[in-house]
Amino acid sequence: MPQDILYSTDTTKESASHHIGQASDEHEFDQILLDEESFYSVTPQRLADHHARRCKSKLVVDAFCGCGGNAIAFARAGMDVVGVEIIPDRVDMLRHNSRIYEVPEQRLSLIWGDFIDLARNGKVSGDVIFLSPPWGGPWYRQEGVFDLTRPLPGLGVAVDELLKLAMRCIRQRTRESGELFGVACYLPRNIDKSQLKRLVPVGEVWELEKNMMNGRHIAYTLYTHKLATVGI
Repeated sequence: MPQDILYSTDTTKESASHHIGQASDEHEFDQILLDEESFYSVTPQRLADHHARRCKSKLVVDAFCGCGGNAIAFARAGMDVVGVEIIPDRVDMLRHNSRIYEVPEQRLSLIWGDFIDLARNGKVSGDVIFLSPPWGGPWYRQEGVFDLTRPLPGLGVAVDELLKLAMRCIRQRTRESGELFGVACYLPRNIDKSQLKRLVPVGEVWELEKNMMNGRHIAYTLYTHKLATVGI
């Protein structure tokens, strides 16, 4: 049976947690490039580092990489990363930000494209597929419960279809490498957990982790297969 695993992380600099990486000085911090949406949607640095520890593998695909909050954390943790982003300006920003944090070029490959199309056509695979899709801007927080069956903004698919596509990608990689890792999906804090349980494919091993910062519940992260602690 799935269960909630509470992971608490704390940061004394709340403002810094909303930007990529942890700048070593103010000058470096000021060089980070983010567009308006990324400024409020980028994964907090402490949580991105935690995701990197949980997703440790040889090759991670960050399916909606944006300006690089998670992709950079994965690369800094020593993994090879494929970042997929449909907005070209964000690809350029991620490339810039990766240089600020001295990510080796060979660690990070960027694809300007649509992850859903790539996945449907078998053109992307990885040990781990990390999903942090657009939830609809800051307005989704005003909803009582985030409806996981509703197509996601700009994607045309809901969470269940997205998970199925991601699992297809990891199985494609498994046929090549012989090892199955899993999918990680970053989810809003106002999801209905019973609804999520119904959406996860039957028979899959999975874990739902509650993510905390400064004593505040900010999100959930779903892990499957080898990434999950349940049943392993």
